Amino acid sequence: MVVDFAIETNRMAKRAATEVEAIKPFMRDTAQAKATISGAHSVDLEGSLGVVQVVFPGPVLQAKKVGKEKAADLSQLESQLSPELFNSIFRKKTVVEFVDDAKGYQEKFAKLSAAQQNLLKNFVEVVDSTPRVNIGK
Repeated sequence: MVVDFAIETNRMAKRAATEVEAIKPFMRDTAQAKATISGAHSVDLEGSLGVVQVVFPGPVLQAKKVGKEKAADLSQLESQLSPELFNSIFRKKTVVEFVDDAKGYQEKFAKLSAAQQNLLKNFVEVVDSTPRVNIGK
């Protein structure tokens, strides 16, 4: 049966992914040793079936953690630094998100004037989601 095949294939894929994750530290260490000698930003590890590439990205900036999961609020620095310095280090962004889900939006939309509806139609659309397939363990 197709369902049983999907379940077994999903189990095999999860086992394989777990095994790959377990050997990634070894591949990183092996590649790091080669990169230390060569100075390369990426190293190809060759096997009989193909190549695994390990890439060493440069450092990235992030806000310091102030708890287990929460990052520091960088906007608090704005009042403590000159505008020139703050703007040379940080870029402020405005985020616009939907307040409601599609159903809530459609309910509000239906109550709007024709002019407001026409305006919104130029910027917002409701699209159907792809059905999700959850395969049992």
